[in-house]
Amino acid sequence: MNYENIEKSWATFWQNQAHSFDEVMKVSTSYFARRFIDHFKITSGDKIFDYGCGPGFLADSLAAIKINVTGADINSSFVEQCLKNHPHSLVFLI
Repeated sequence: MNYENIEKSWATFWQNQAHSFDEVMKVSTSYFARRFIDHFKITSGDKIFDYGCGPGFLADSLAAIKINVTGADINSSFVEQCLKNHPHSLVFLI
């Protein structure tokens, strides 16, 4: 088995499927957010720290019900994207 070809194929797959992956993550994160809100009785005005916030999919879901999200991620492009969509939130690079 040629692992170099597999590695290149895998990288190419994710580059080509980035949009699809984002859509799947948005749907699954939205589901998680609803369960999280119900389980922990989260209400408007509460504050959440999202460690590993990525591009802000959880912040998207929580902002709809006026939840204040602070986010942190190791990926600078994700931090930029999250700040672009949530300019009044505190999001930082770790």
